[in-house]
Amino acid sequence: MDVGDLSERLALKRRLQCRPFSWFMENIWPELFVLNRNVTAWGSARNLNTNKCLDNHNYLFQADEPLFADNCHYQFAAQGFSLTTGRRLRTSLQCVVVKGSVSGTRPRLEDCIIGPQGDTWTHQQSGSLKHDPTGLCLDLDDQGPVMKTCNATSITQLWQFNTYVH
Repeated sequence: MDVGDLSERLALKRRLQCRPFSWFMENIWPELFVLNRNVTAWGSARNLNTNKCLDNHNYLFQADEPLFADNCHYQFAAQGFSLTTGRRLRTSLQCVVVKGSVSGTRPRLEDCIIGPQGDTWTHQQSGSLKHDPTGLCLDLDDQGPVMKTCNATSITQLWQFNTYVH
């Protein structure tokens, strides 16, 4: 795409000593998570059986909120999730947490900074998303995401991210 002559704008940027956007992200708003940085998998987390994706409904606040699953549209503001190298399942500002240890518990979104720090997940490409503290797996029913006893033959417990980092 030809954007034309940018020499004046670049000169202004040099004169004003503008910093790159990465500086803003690292120094001004470091809490905002970058989906593809320090992760093992990222993109939309799609259920292989239903083709529904985990969805945050564009929620950007600190109070906990339900985790949703909607038809995949792959717009990262709502359906961008990552599995971090620290094994946290998260979206822009929230982590997926489980506030119960029995099958049928509904996972929730909670602020990653002030929320619980122990919710870690284990995932193999195109496989289950297992919540380490409870040993339960992320499943999907008619009401949305739900934690169930892990079952290697359950097709509703198979999840895939757009991108895996090796």
